[in-house]
Formats: sequence, structure tokens, C-alpha cells
Amino acid sequence: MASRDGGKRTHLGRDYIALEGDEAIFPIHSVIEQIGVAYTKSALSSIHLRGVGEHRGLIAKVLYVGCEHQAGYEGRVGERLGTVQSLQEKYPGITNHVHLEVMATVDPEGLMEGAHVEFGGSLK
Repeated sequence: MASRDGGKRTHLGRDYIALEGDEAIFPIHSVIEQIGVAYTKSALSSIHLRGVGEHRGLIAKVLYVGCEHQAGYEGRVGERLGTVQSLQEKYPGITNHVHLEVMATVDPEGLMEGAHVEFGGSLK
């Protein structure tokens, strides 16, 4: 993880150099959960994927790709997801890229062993 904004935040995931208009593919076998914007007042996209099949339990976030499908679409690894967008309007001079974050979900029960939950939901 690299820092951004002078160390105020960390950069999760990886950036993959890509040209505007390049094909972007599904990084995991997944269902498109949400398609939104990466930043307020920006045309840059954010795509949230939920792993299925062999990738069940993974969640991926893909930034800077114009999605060619609707939420609910199931895609396989290597299948076309969309088209790489240009970052130049938001970050003039930056190397164009696709940003990818992949996270694993866990069953919280194991994390809660020994915790006591009182009425109202507070943890002790």
C-alpha cells in the first residue's frame, strides 16, 4: 500500500497501466453489485463486484472503467467488463490506469468470541 495526499490516506489495491479505450476484463468470477461514480462531480466510474463460484467470499472494486453491463450481471474471469476511461480531466498528466482492490469477506462469529453484547447492541 502506498500513501497518498502526503500520507493522509493509504492507497489500497493496485493500479494497472491502461490506455483510454482499452478493454477491461472481469478480474474475478463475480456479479456486478453496484455501478457508480468514483468521485463526486466526476464521470469516472466505480464498479463493485461480489465474487461467486470459485471466487465466493471475495469483493472487488474496479475504478476508471466504463461498465458495459447492468447491476446483477454475472461475468467470468477474462470476460469483457467495459472500457478504460481517461483520468486526464481529474488528474492532468497522470499515467492512465485501472485501479483494482480485492477484499475477502469473513464470518464475524469467530471475531466475536468472548465478546458480550448487551441490549442496545454495545460491545464489552
